[in-house]
Amino acid sequence: MNPTDASTNAGFDALNGIIDVDPVADGSQEAAPTLSTRLRRWGKRLRGRGGIDLITDAEKRTPEENYEHRKVVYMWLQGSRIPFLLASALTYLVWNNIPLAIICFMISVPLPWVAVVLANGAGEPRDEREQNVYKPAQARYQAQIAASHAAATRGLPQQPSSPYADSV
Repeated sequence: MNPTDASTNAGFDALNGIIDVDPVADGSQEAAPTLSTRLRRWGKRLRGRGGIDLITDAEKRTPEENYEHRKVVYMWLQGSRIPFLLASALTYLVWNNIPLAIICFMISVPLPWVAVVLANGAGEPRDEREQNVYKPAQARYQAQIAASHAAATRGLPQQPSSPYADSV
C-alpha cells in the first residue's frame, strides 16, 4: 500500500489513532489538521473529562496508616538511642577510643528530639485535587463500634445499631 495514497490515509490521525478528517463527497480531501489543532483537541478532551485524573493514589496512606507509620518511626529512633549510648560506653571502656566514643554519644543526644519532631508531624500533605468528603452517618457508626468495643473490653455488653437508623 502506498502511504501517499489519499484514499488509504484519508484523515487518519496517527497521534490519537482516530480519523480526524472525513473526505468530501466530491472525492477531494480537506487538509490534514496541524499539530496545534491536535494539541488543542487533546486539551479539550482533558477538560471535557473533568480535569486531570489522580493516578498517583497508590503511594498514599490513610490518616490511620500515617499515624501508625509515625509511631513505628518514633519507636525505632527512640530505641536506637540505647545502642548508641552502649556503643559509646564500650568504645571508651574497651578500646579507650575517646573520639569515637564522643561521636557515638553525640549521635545519641539529638535522637529523642528528632523522634518527637517526626512523630508530631502532620503526615503527608493533602492533594488539593482530592474531594473533601465527610460522611456523618459513617462517623457515628464508627464511634458506636469503638464505644461498644471499649465496653466489651470492660465487660459491658453493647451492640452497635445501624449507621442509618437515626439519619433523616
